[in-house]
Amino acid sequence: MADTSSQKYALITGCTPGGIGHFLAIEFAEKGFQVLGTVRDPSKYTSPHANITYLPLELTSNESIRALRERVTEITHGKLDILYNNAGRNYVVPALDYDEAELHELFQANVFSVMEMCRQFVPLLIERKGRIVQTGSVAGIMPYVWGAPYNASKAALHTYSDTLRVELAPLGVRVITVVTGGVKSNIARTHRVLPPGSYMQPLADDYERRLTHSQQLGMDTKQYARSCVRQVLGGDGLFSKTRWIWEGKMSWIVWFAWTYLPKGVLDYYFTSRFKLNKLRGTVGPDKKNSFHSQRAYLHWPGDSPSLPLEDQGMHSCRHEDEDEDEDEDDERLSSSAKFAIEDGTEPRWANLLGHNGQVRRVVTKYLARDLKNIAILHMSETNIYRCAESLQYQSRTGTLSLG
Repeated sequence: MADTSSQKYALITGCTPGGIGHFLAIEFAEKGFQVLGTVRDPSKYTSPHANITYLPLELTSNESIRALRERVTEITHGKLDILYNNAGRNYVVPALDYDEAELHELFQANVFSVMEMCRQFVPLLIERKGRIVQTGSVAGIMPYVWGAPYNASKAALHTYSDTLRVELAPLGVRVITVVTGGVKSNIARTHRVLPPGSYMQPLADDYERRLTHSQQLGMDTKQYARSCVRQVLGGDGLFSKTRWIWEGKMSWIVWFAWTYLPKGVLDYYFTSRFKLNKLRGTVGPDKKNSFHSQRAYLHWPGDSPSLPLEDQGMHSCRHEDEDEDEDEDDERLSSSAKFAIEDGTEPRWANLLGHNGQVRRVVTKYLARDLKNIAILHMSETNIYRCAESLQYQSRTGTLSLG
């Protein structure tokens, strides 16, 4: 029997209390929609609104999706106004460090389940000339460091949705992608660590901070949901949101950079923001751990130390075929030391050079007093320790002058 009522229905995935879907459901319910919100186990939750009904769904199971369609068809008499594919998973991991099983689960949740949801529910949407809304992400259009698998899943979702929009438009179904910036939600996971052997191990601390980066910059979830629902229901006029909605913290800045600036700008930003330049020289032919391939210089006030480094069992590390003028070399090295100070790396050099508090104080004071007095260029760890031994000897004998 056909349903002739004017009641509108919205199906929203991922409505676990406290998350984005939870507040989306409340917003639609307050707009008069009967909301069917999916969670894994409805028995665990109490509906936050009289117009919200929880239904079970396991995103990784197409069988569960088909069962959901049967249940929704019963409730709505085969009609649906809004399909909001909000549920998804996050996976913060460097591009080469993913776990294969987790990668498959990620794409199942963020891409394949969405495709199956659309396939199952489009017939219900056609009956009402309804709308499909996809929760996308700015991560799908920018090189958000240490999120390559997640970024790729969202990029795939964006492209799928763009094509779906064109194909369904003649059938009266609109497809809208919400390109989401930072939002305070339940999606971020904070208990991951880099796997042993990862190229990113030198940045382990920065990686841990990245795990909650989007949450720290997050927009209030209620505010985000309210804005999204308002725009999704904004009508079909000239200025309606017919393709992409940009919402969430920093989303408009990303839109501007993505639209008007060279792509290298985002590359530079993320390289700087997550300190990726620290990785230079840690692996490959430029690795700074070869005693013969690296150069280390120590310049003291006026001339060389009282005891040459070579006499203390340490090579100067100058290449044998190097015939540069010493004055030019000194100037180049002074610039290198200045860069180290300006770049904030001086404390690191001081710690590496100083095996005890006395030497650390000497090195720190020496660097701070006169940049021309000491410069370190491409020094390997082995050479650093040898230099430290030299500094210790000179500090004990009083031959290390501070000018």
